[in-house]
Amino acid sequence: MTLQERFQGWADELVDLTAKNDLINFKVTKTSTILPDPAGLSKLLKGESVSITDLCDFIDPDQQKAAKGAIKTAIEFKEQRGVEVLKLVSGFVSWKTDKISNANAPLFLYSLEIENDGGAFIHTKLKLVDTEPEINPVLILHLQRRMSAAINDEYLQDLEDPTEEKLWDLFVSQCPADIEIQKIEKQAIKNLKYPNLPMVADLQNATESLEANTLIAALAGDPQSKDSLRDDINDAKQDAPNFIPPDQEFLVLDADSSQ
Repeated sequence: MTLQERFQGWADELVDLTAKNDLINFKVTKTSTILPDPAGLSKLLKGESVSITDLCDFIDPDQQKAAKGAIKTAIEFKEQRGVEVLKLVSGFVSWKTDKISNANAPLFLYSLEIENDGGAFIHTKLKLVDTEPEINPVLILHLQRRMSAAINDEYLQDLEDPTEEKLWDLFVSQCPADIEIQKIEKQAIKNLKYPNLPMVADLQNATESLEANTLIAALAGDPQSKDSLRDDINDAKQDAPNFIPPDQEFLVLDADSSQ
C-alpha cells in the first residue's frame, strides 16, 4: 500500500459514507425532523427571522415534539462545542447504486441560527446564517469515493453568485450519466453534523506535505521514515540530566470536556 493510499484510508475512516449517515440516506424522524410550512420557508430563504410557529403547526403534537427535540439538540451543540448543527435542507437527490440500499441524500444545506432571549420556546425564531446554498459535502465525497464521480469541489466553491439552480446545473454536469441522479423537491430542518470534513480535505489535498513529514510518513508505515526516526532517537543522550527549570517545563495533560 502506497502512502497516498494509506492517507486516503485515514480520510475514509473520518467520515461515514454509508446509508447510516443522514447526509447520504436522510431519515425523517418524529422527534428530530421539522417539515417546514411553505410560507415560513419562503421567508426563511429570504434571510428573515422566522418564528418556529410559522415553520410548523404547534397544534399538532408530533410537529411540536419534533421542533423541541431538534432545537434542544442544536442549542446543546452550540453551547458545548460552539458549532451550528441545525440545517435547512432544500432538495434531495437519489441515484442508481448498489453501494447503499436507499440513496436519499440532502442536496443543498443552509446553517440555521436560533434566536431566543431566554423566553418561552414558542417565541423561538430561526434565521439563516448565510443565504448562499452549500451543496452537501458528504454527498460529493460519497460520489467521488464510492461512485468514481470526477466532481471538482473547487468549481462549485468558486462559482460567483451561487444559486441553487446554478449549483445544480454545475453539479449534475459532473455526475456520471449512468447513475441517473435525480433531484427531489422537498425541504426539512434537522441537526446534521460533519465536523471531520476539514481533516478529510487536508488528507486528500496535502499528500505531498504529508509524505515529506518524517513522523507522519512513519505513522503511515514508510520504512525509510521509520529508520530515520530510530536514528534520531539513537542520537539522544538517554543519561543526560534534566536541566529544564520547573517554571519553564510545560507538561501536556489530558483534559476532560469541562475544561
